[in-house]
Amino acid sequence: MDVCLELSLPGSGTEIPTSEILSRARRVEIGAADTLAACPEDLALDLCAHSFKESTTLRYLHRLKHQRLVQYSDLREVIRREGSAFS
Repeated sequence: MDVCLELSLPGSGTEIPTSEILSRARRVEIGAADTLAACPEDLALDLCAHSFKESTTLRYLHRLKHQRLVQYSDLREVIRREGSAFS
């Protein structure tokens, strides 16, 4: 789980309004829990932003964990599963 208050990096000059993301969230059931999940477009945006952070942040660069193909498997699965839902 990646809990954050902003999808973009601090000082990047980019702002992604979390209120809009929450307004588009959909209810999903995970096991016995009813919860909110991002719509497919916002989930893909979050995964891309997360991969960008991991590819450009010094702590990932120093650990040599910034260029791993596994980073993109979640995005591939979202596109494969939700591809028809993208507008």
